[in-house]
Amino acid sequence: MTDSPTPDLPVIVHMERALYDLAARLSTAPDQPTLRRLCEHLHGLDPYDRDRIAPYQLAERLGLTRRLAVDLCVIAARAGLLEISYQVFCLGCGAAEYDYGVLDQVVSGAYFCTVCRRERPADLDDRVEVIFRLSAALGHVRPDPYVDLQAYRRRYFSPHLHFSEPVASALAAGLRGFLALAPGERATVRLELLEGRSLQVLALDAHLVAQIEADHRGDGPREAALHLSAVGIDPPHQHAAPGQLTLHLENQRDRKIGVILRCVDWERVAALYREHPPTVDPYLSARDLLTHQRFVELFGASASLPELRLQIQRLTLLFTDLRGSTRFYLDRGDFDAYYVVREHFALLQGIVRARGGAVVKTMGDAVMAVFADPRDAVAAALDMQEAWSPWSASGLPGLKAGVHHGPALVVNSDGRYDYFGQSVNHAAALQALADGGDIYLSEPVLEASRVREEIDARRHNIEPRELALKGQQAPSLVYRVHQRGGPPAS
Repeated sequence: MTDSPTPDLPVIVHMERALYDLAARLSTAPDQPTLRRLCEHLHGLDPYDRDRIAPYQLAERLGLTRRLAVDLCVIAARAGLLEISYQVFCLGCGAAEYDYGVLDQVVSGAYFCTVCRRERPADLDDRVEVIFRLSAALGHVRPDPYVDLQAYRRRYFSPHLHFSEPVASALAAGLRGFLALAPGERATVRLELLEGRSLQVLALDAHLVAQIEADHRGDGPREAALHLSAVGIDPPHQHAAPGQLTLHLENQRDRKIGVILRCVDWERVAALYREHPPTVDPYLSARDLLTHQRFVELFGASASLPELRLQIQRLTLLFTDLRGSTRFYLDRGDFDAYYVVREHFALLQGIVRARGGAVVKTMGDAVMAVFADPRDAVAAALDMQEAWSPWSASGLPGLKAGVHHGPALVVNSDGRYDYFGQSVNHAAALQALADGGDIYLSEPVLEASRVREEIDARRHNIEPRELALKGQQAPSLVYRVHQRGGPPAS
């Protein structure tokens, strides 16, 4: 963590020095002009944009690759210039009401979306966005979300989900107001409750929602009262007569809350939503960050949460190993063997980084790496075989590789992120099938987007085989990938 800037040292100079100092200690790092561009960009942002720095949008603004933009943000976070935030948001409505400063705090399983009033999965693939914000140590003060409705939405809704014009218009037509209530404050609102509709009272920051339905008989009360407390909203559901409604609100919590009032024809909105579904901009997910080499190097799992278990539904795992290395050690001796293994690790780690993955760990001569995209993992495996081919041709052990795509658990292993589950075992078993110079793929990998095209462009053959993997009784359909004209499988 960097020290706070002093009065006689401008913030932008302090930012540059902190980045340069950290970059100088890294084995690979962006050049100083690129780091300087980042500092100038961050320094020029308005308070709202400083509070939500999305790496992919940063890449567009600065003309960088997404991978480099993520790299810059991670380095800046490690240098103490940025803070990392993990936001669980709903892909149905865009609500981003759960915000965590540490990934370990994200609760695996399901969470309740206050807007949709239903449970949503909290997987790291799509539901957890990673954003960065300027550090408080640099004087950044988070914008007040209670100034108006726009400020509230900027805090508690994702900017990446866009409703179609018909859906957005229907929701806007139903808006009845926004209130910010201080602790203990009471407010009275008079509004029109339309027949056949319900009034939604929504407090995203407190995860509270209530419905007041128009009584179809027309003889319900014309007043309603809601008490917002630490244990909920009381009552969560009630009826009132259509027409002019007087609503009394009381904040019984010990902090300020925001309240959105809207009276929407939800059946019409649902029909429009199905006909015109929303679009979602690309964003950095927690899974994407966990498969980024720089993050793995600079950040680890919290030692305070040894029982960490987080679910990733779609992860690509690559395992490699050297064939016949034990014999090689005996023949060449420890000194020569150590040199070869060290060069082998450096070569493979560089390829994993270049292809957008992350090395999780090394085990003896084996490497375990993770990728968000199966094509990147396959391309990395092909790169590895191509780069190691001259070494194996000179008499060194051949390189074996296996790639699988599936769900996995993220776990805390002595302060670093590791992976557990059947998918991990499956990838390791695929690698064990290889003879050296070849790659074994599972069916989910081969059928992923652009994987076959990548293999064909490299002039490699795909050979389907029915084999029993280690730990499995029934044979599985797997695919051996090898260079055209190469030796057949043993």
